[in-house]
Amino acid sequence: MKTDYSNNNVVRISTSYSISATLNQLKRRKAKMKLRGLMISLLAVGLLTLNPSFAAAEKFAALYVGGAFTTNEDIDISASGGKDTAKADFDNSFTVGYRMGYWFEPLPWLGLALDVSYFAPDYDNGDLDIIPLTGLVMFRLPLMKSKDYPKGQLLPYVGVGPGAFFSKIKYDVANSAVPALLKKPPFSGNYSDWTLDIGLDVRAGLSRMFGHNRAVFLEYRFTKFSPDFKDNVLGQTVRTETDLNTHNVLIGFSYNF
Repeated sequence: MKTDYSNNNVVRISTSYSISATLNQLKRRKAKMKLRGLMISLLAVGLLTLNPSFAAAEKFAALYVGGAFTTNEDIDISASGGKDTAKADFDNSFTVGYRMGYWFEPLPWLGLALDVSYFAPDYDNGDLDIIPLTGLVMFRLPLMKSKDYPKGQLLPYVGVGPGAFFSKIKYDVANSAVPALLKKPPFSGNYSDWTLDIGLDVRAGLSRMFGHNRAVFLEYRFTKFSPDFKDNVLGQTVRTETDLNTHNVLIGFSYNF
């Protein structure tokens, strides 16, 4: 018996592939638009932060160190052969960061800042390096005002903003589900990729002034984002996805000028 590949079947298959390709293009375009919007927002905050002509304000720069505690989450590894989900026990990490910004003179309770930091929540089988770049809208409450401290000596504050999270992953596929997903016998090799994802950054802290322009502060920070890594393994695309929810406890020093 001869199989009849009719024109109708060809049209259906062609249309199906065309729709799938169009949907993938729309998804990629939407992701690019979101990332472009975030980068424009960060650039706007950066310009306001770095260029005094844009705002009359009380400028500051701050350095901080502390601990980053990432909650344990599932890690999904997927390829053409299926998907595997495993629980990841993320390590506690040292973190360090730098922040600069303004408190506006007409509205001394309102500020803008640009923040960059680093932490490394490695897990059982892999190494992770994270660099968040965040634009923050900040609010503070001036307490203990006096002649020496007209803007307050004790300053509780909060900050929130979108972040661009640069992430790098590296792990040995021999200790993962990759060989099974590719339907291959066990083999060794490095899986490696970096990605840029949009996330959330929220903070709350307490700053105490000493002198007229110096302060020490304690701060709690929470960051949330979902990296999506891709690498080519034996000619096939392997994706590694997870959620990174991180609590930070920070201590720092700031200088107002």
